[in-house]
Amino acid sequence: MSVRWRLVQIPIVLSLFAFIAWQLDLSAIRRDLGEIEPWRIAAVVTLNLPVALLFTTRSHLVLRKLGHRIRPSLLLPVAVLGNVAGAITPGSVGEVLRADALSSHARVDARDGAALVLFERAMSMYLMTLGALAAAGATWLATAPAAVSIAASAAGLVAPFIAGRMFARLERVEVRGAGLLRRGLSRLQDLSGRLRLLLGDWRLVAAWSIQTVAIFALNTLQFWLLARGVSGSIRFEEAWIAFSLPTLIGVASLIPLGLGAFDGSVAAAFDRLGTTLEEGTVVAVVVRAAISLPMLALALTSYIYLARRLPRQEMQRPPAGPVAE
Repeated sequence: MSVRWRLVQIPIVLSLFAFIAWQLDLSAIRRDLGEIEPWRIAAVVTLNLPVALLFTTRSHLVLRKLGHRIRPSLLLPVAVLGNVAGAITPGSVGEVLRADALSSHARVDARDGAALVLFERAMSMYLMTLGALAAAGATWLATAPAAVSIAASAAGLVAPFIAGRMFARLERVEVRGAGLLRRGLSRLQDLSGRLRLLLGDWRLVAAWSIQTVAIFALNTLQFWLLARGVSGSIRFEEAWIAFSLPTLIGVASLIPLGLGAFDGSVAAAFDRLGTTLEEGTVVAVVVRAAISLPMLALALTSYIYLARRLPRQEMQRPPAGPVAE
């Protein structure tokens, strides 16, 4: 990211924090913080562990389809590092660490690593968007429009299979000429072949999607537990909105960690759902302490483990194409 854009980001983040702080009652925040029982925070921290395990098992499905079987002791730190780095960096550029680790430690072809990252990032954001639309419709719309919103979100699940067919068409485009354009199109076709292989397997897409929705459900449970500590009126589907919409906004902001954009959106979402702005701010602060910081600690531990405990191996010669089962 350019230095110019970073200079623009700084006043944006500071302005967001200043706007929120200006409207807050600090004494109410201190009171609401004291109302969250310690067991809730302990439960939220503990739920980070199954989330990390699901990161690993869903990546295993994709890598197996691409012809790679990686031992869990390696795949777990790689998956945690990649997913956390992708979540905290603008445009998910931190996912490069995952592709590099797979290449260096597991001899996974760089093209397969790129396909894994692109598949998981695109599918995660798409499923999160569908879930947010369904939850928002169920919460804020009347019965009939809500049913339409949920049905439309369910119908959207066929889009990945349509995308797979589009990638197949791209592969049939004839590459003519020479030079940079030819090489670029050839690489794009190579990547599209891997994505077509993944998206064309409905069993893989279904199993991977179920595990991803399970991750979102655990994240929502974390938000719900914290929100119920300050407001007993928050329902689970409302917590889903308060998790998914701010996450999407934080990613779209291109600000590292979604700093300011995510936190302000969490507070605003809970305020819109019936809590006070102070209660929403408390949830946003505790989310950082009980979810973001522990996941960052897991990612740092994973990085150190990969750097010090596992020998870097010379990458094998790339295969001709993706390996189908």
